[in-house]
Amino acid sequence: MSKSKLVVLLGASAAFLALCAALVVSGYGGAKAKGLWLEQRSTGDIQGIEIIDHGNGRKLELSLEDGKWVLNHEVTAIDEKTAPLLAALAYFKAAYKVETPGSLDQYGLAPPKATVRVSFGPDRRVWELGGSQDGHGLYVKNAEGDAVYLIDDLRSEVIGLAVENFLEIPLNRVNLHRIIGFRISSPAQGEIRLNRSESPHSGGDFFWRMFEPYGSNAKKNEVEAIVATLADEPWARRAEDDSIAAAAMDKADKEITFYDSFDRQLVLRVGIPDGNRVFCEIEGLSGAYTVTGALLSVFETDPASLVDMELYHFEPASVSEFFFALGTREHRFISVWENTGEAGRQGQRFILDGQAIPGADYHEFAGSVAGVRGEELYFREKSRLGEPLGRMNIRRISPPYEQEILFCRIRGEPDLAGVDFGGRTVMYTKRADLEKLMDEAEALLR
Repeated sequence: MSKSKLVVLLGASAAFLALCAALVVSGYGGAKAKGLWLEQRSTGDIQGIEIIDHGNGRKLELSLEDGKWVLNHEVTAIDEKTAPLLAALAYFKAAYKVETPGSLDQYGLAPPKATVRVSFGPDRRVWELGGSQDGHGLYVKNAEGDAVYLIDDLRSEVIGLAVENFLEIPLNRVNLHRIIGFRISSPAQGEIRLNRSESPHSGGDFFWRMFEPYGSNAKKNEVEAIVATLADEPWARRAEDDSIAAAAMDKADKEITFYDSFDRQLVLRVGIPDGNRVFCEIEGLSGAYTVTGALLSVFETDPASLVDMELYHFEPASVSEFFFALGTREHRFISVWENTGEAGRQGQRFILDGQAIPGADYHEFAGSVAGVRGEELYFREKSRLGEPLGRMNIRRISPPYEQEILFCRIRGEPDLAGVDFGGRTVMYTKRADLEKLMDEAEALLR
């Protein structure tokens, strides 16, 4: 299914209501169909539906569980897909009845192409589906009777394509527009783990933090592009051939996990490509599926390409304490949220070394910290690191709650300083920029 088709599917509630209404009142076939109801009930009477496609062995089972329609007891079905199928089977109408059926072969009913079982509580109907009449409608018969009927094009399409339509399931175990973390694992790149940091007072602003394999901030646009890979095509399709799918997943060695802001997760174990899609297994669901092949590019991501060269993404709304030491000089900034006296409103008070400072000065200093950028980037290399120069210790009111950045001399490079993010990432920056930052802090006390 194309992206445009999916958008139409998810946004066409009004169109589906019109379709359901058409199923109820239609008289396809003209006068011959008048009053020829095979079933005439409320859609609310239906408790379960089972469709077996005998051509390929695929099976669809819809059951009403806790007031929601569930596909194969695993996935909540999309209402826009369920509604027309319920209407077609509850208001089941024939265009006409075949007067003398004769051999069932000529109607594609010996054997039937598909079987539909509809449960109305303790009452059940079993319909056998055959071929069409010159490409129109479908021949059907009640499994317990001999009469053969031709149902109209509208009902034929809804019922005949039901198994195909429900092979596509939404990836709704998480909200793909509210992702706050993910983990990528592959032989080529190892493990990459990132989380989104968002302060309660940030007004929606946030940044991404990488925890594996390096400890650093991550480039927002690049990370958002990874998240968008599935958000742009948020559905999976059930693999049609179990033996091929099993072989495709036999040596699967890649996995991605998405976490959303509702503490839910979506885990995909990824196998080999299948055209423009890729085989995968979805944690919590049986069998194999395919998802967009664009997901494979995520596993080729070089973690180094995600590292942001910014010294520190300073969020004034999130930072409660900021300690900065360089050589023998050190200063401590404290931010306190307080009630303003107006209902539901809070404001910040800023303190530097025990002295109150204006908010504008604090924000200007925060901007200077964020403005310091690295010159070079190295990973897991400390052979050139010399004596300590200083450090930054940050406490926050949102994750990550505590951070430490260490500064040290670089052997043979007196103008550079090494920036050690948690012992895994070393960035080289200009010592003059750190000295200037310290001068700005001290200027605020004058």
